Order: sequence, then C-alpha cells, then structure tokens
Amino acid sequence: MGKTDFHIHSYFSTDSVEDPEEIVKTAIKRGMEAICFTDHIDLDFPEVYREEIEKSLGDKGLMLHRFVNGLESDAKIPLFKFDMERYITEISDLKLKYYGDIDIKIGAEFGLRPYRADLCKEYSYMKRHYKLDFVLGSLHLVDDRDPFYKESWGTCDINDFIEEYFYELHEAIEEYGDFDSLAHIDYVARYMPNLEDLKHDPEQINDFADSLYEAHAGVIDDILKTIIRRGQALEINTAGLYGTYAHTHPTKQILRAYSELGGVKFSYGSDAHKADDVGRGLL
Repeated sequence: MGKTDFHIHSYFSTDSVEDPEEIVKTAIKRGMEAICFTDHIDLDFPEVYREEIEKSLGDKGLMLHRFVNGLESDAKIPLFKFDMERYITEISDLKLKYYGDIDIKIGAEFGLRPYRADLCKEYSYMKRHYKLDFVLGSLHLVDDRDPFYKESWGTCDINDFIEEYFYELHEAIEEYGDFDSLAHIDYVARYMPNLEDLKHDPEQINDFADSLYEAHAGVIDDILKTIIRRGQALEINTAGLYGTYAHTHPTKQILRAYSELGGVKFSYGSDAHKADDVGRGLL
C-alpha cells in the first residue's frame, strides 16, 4: 500500500483544530508518500449536540472555526460543515508548495443519513463541483443519535443498538453510492458504553470484537456485497487501536468476510485529528 494515509482531519473539521500545514510537515518527516485530507461534512448534524461540541472546542477552538468559515466573532459555527472554497484553495496551495515532497489529495468524509434523498443530492453536487480526489462514505448517527455520546445508547440493549446502526448504514449506502471507500464500517463498536468497564479486561474486549461479525453477519454481509458490487473500497481504519477498543475498524472477522465475498479493494486511514496522529498504525 506504500506509506499513505487517506483519512485525515484538519481545522476544517468541526472536531479538529489542527493546521493543515502541520499535518503535511509531519507526514513528510515520517516519509509518507501520499496523504488525503478528508474533512468532515455531515449535513444536517443534530443541533442537540451543539452545546457539547462547542464546549469541547473551547473559546480558542470556536474562534478558529469562525475564522476558518469566514464568520463574525459572535456567529454560530456550522456543525460539521465548512467553507469549501477556502478548503480547496488552502489545500491546493499546500499541494503546490510541497510538490515533489509528498502527494497531497483533496477529499472529504461525507456523513451519510438514510432516508434523506435531499442530502444525497447535495453530496453528489459537492463531489462533482469541487472535483474531489477521494470521498469516504460513513455513518456517524443512529436515528439522530451519535454513538460517541453515552446518552445516545440510553437503556437500550447494546446488540440492538449496534444492529440498528448496521441497518441504517446499509440503507444509507443503498441510497447514496457516490463515494470511493466505506469508512470505519463498525464505528459504533468503538463507543460501546461498557467498554470503559472492560478496559482492564482485554480478553472480554477481544471476545466482543471477535463476536461482532457473527452477531450481525446478515446485515454486514449485505453492506459488504453492496460495495463489492459497485467496485468500492473498504477502509482499514487504525483509530480504534489507540483507544479502549484496541482493534482496527473493521475487525479481522469482517475483513475476512469481505475477502471471502470477493472484496479486493482497500483504503487505509488513521482518522487523525491532529498532526501527531498522521500515519499512526500505518507506518
């Protein structure tokens, strides 16, 4: 695969405050051949999370995101949206500045939603209009609930919530197929609420990860068959290795199923949100 990282976020993503040039410099120092910026575009992200997100950014982060989006100092930042014209210009300038040192691609991570034909049209327009080099398709919400937040899981059965995630992901990619690689197919597992309780028992976490495919094989196979039929790639995302989950996305069992179903295309990404994480788990 060479030394590449095709899942990177900079300060254009609402959940990052990293300067894109610092990302490029770090990648060059690490001897990387190519990187792709895939900043978050999650259209119509639920406003219920605004307070939590803005609190996590802090005053400096809020000021930065307002500046990046060309907003007044007291304006609300857009959640997981950004000034695309500025993004293309800034990354294109870096592409030229570091030409010969590293190959820089301009992409995006589209946060998909099932039953939203209106969003599908917007994503397709952006991909064509801005001539993006590479697009990740992903799902960050289960019926307007982000698994990142513990309260999203409520008192529901964990396996039921995970199953709902996979069904919504399948529906979303059936409705919208204009992406190059499916990102962190089992994203939901990274935030299972009792992982923290298990962090001192790696064997139990391994058992959960190992059982994930078996527990949801039917719908996971449907997802994998869909991207294989279209000739799309499956992402191997290393972010999960560095948290309590301690596994890649997807797990080995899902990767094995993908291969057995005839899948041969992969993309590789660190899901970095800061320069120091670029290439992590890929070098």
